[in-house]
Amino acid sequence: MIYVTRRIETKIFKMPLGAHPGEPSPLIETDGDQRDLGVAPNGERIAFVSNRTGSKEIWVANSDGSDQTQLTFFNGPSVGSPRWSPDGKQIAFDGDAAGSSDIYVMPADGGKPSRLTTDAANEIRPSWSHDGQWIYFGWDKGGESRIWKIRPSGGEPVQVTRKGGYFAFETADGQWLYVGSGSTILRMRPDGTKETPLRDGIATDHWIVGGRHVFLLTPAGDLQRAAFGSSTLETIYHFNGAGVPSGGGTAIALPADESWIIYRAMTRDAESLVLIEKFQ
Repeated sequence: MIYVTRRIETKIFKMPLGAHPGEPSPLIETDGDQRDLGVAPNGERIAFVSNRTGSKEIWVANSDGSDQTQLTFFNGPSVGSPRWSPDGKQIAFDGDAAGSSDIYVMPADGGKPSRLTTDAANEIRPSWSHDGQWIYFGWDKGGESRIWKIRPSGGEPVQVTRKGGYFAFETADGQWLYVGSGSTILRMRPDGTKETPLRDGIATDHWIVGGRHVFLLTPAGDLQRAAFGSSTLETIYHFNGAGVPSGGGTAIALPADESWIIYRAMTRDAESLVLIEKFQ
């Protein structure tokens, strides 16, 4: 028997923003695939998913790439979407250890994860409210994904959107909720009212909310931002060549002060032929 295997290698890069964005530099360069990025609000630590040990697990590190530490140990079932709580003490994430995707929360310094959802449908892409009192997530209950929220301690979920939604981020001032619905980014109030489209044509995981702006990565490689509540987008940087951020969970992330940004980029995509002799 002969078959084709594919090996993807990615790195995490860091780039100063400020008034004039600087040049990107590698931050996480280990073997394997690094994806699904998150940054603590104070900018001191990052979280990401890596398959360097043979299965996808959540890792944390300092913002300079040092002290890389494995946080979860599911050893097979996929996990993803690590999101720091506003105080930086907890991380919410999704995982399919129970057969479908559920929302979990655990201490950022390690410990046992607590499973918040138990429905047979898929609950995905958690994010925290500005005050840490709620965790938003997408839920495909009934066959259509909508945004719901649940207390970090568990309990009954509360529906937020009525017309759909894949995942959402609340602004740091608690005034707005940005929702990804297909390739459209929507702006609304945290209760789901006053829904307004911000931009179409954005890949599912190519946007994030900072401390003052929502950031979008266009298919052309432009990094754009809009102030909270505004519909005016400005381009602040253009990626080109091999260093363009690529998907695989959240592709860009930044701290609340928006002084820098991290992103995932593919560095190797190789296919190999494997021959198994005397296959039975």
